[in-house]
Amino acid sequence: MQEKIELYLDTGMTQIETTKLLVKKVESSIEYLSYNIERYDAPVVMLLIYTDEDISDSLNRHMRLTDALKTVEINQAYFNFVFLPFTELEDSHFFILNEERYKLGKVKHYYYYDVLPPKVYNYYNLINSYLFKIIEGKKEKEEKSETP
Repeated sequence: MQEKIELYLDTGMTQIETTKLLVKKVESSIEYLSYNIERYDAPVVMLLIYTDEDISDSLNRHMRLTDALKTVEINQAYFNFVFLPFTELEDSHFFILNEERYKLGKVKHYYYYDVLPPKVYNYYNLINSYLFKIIEGKKEKEEKSETP
């Protein structure tokens, strides 16, 4: 008997495969930044924006010199990891609002952001937790749009 495999976020892959691929692409960036968090005691916010079109040019235009962007494209899905060093959680929200005003307001998008911990012991769990938050946000938006 064949088991039905659910594809994840327009990637054409399962959730496990998607998460493993994202970890492979961003692990070195997170590792480098978490080392600096621990060494210099400086906060870094990791923002993950999921879209169905490439917004990396717009993100690059509005980032500071110290910010970093890693975009991973999987089929029809774009996962934009924005790293905001020396930024507190509250301040990172202004970056999102600014970006929504310029580009994200015209594109279907979902995002989640949080402060990176000084030590990341399990990259898979970290990335997967962000993806779960994005799925929750997507479901909430869909439920709100269905409610009259």
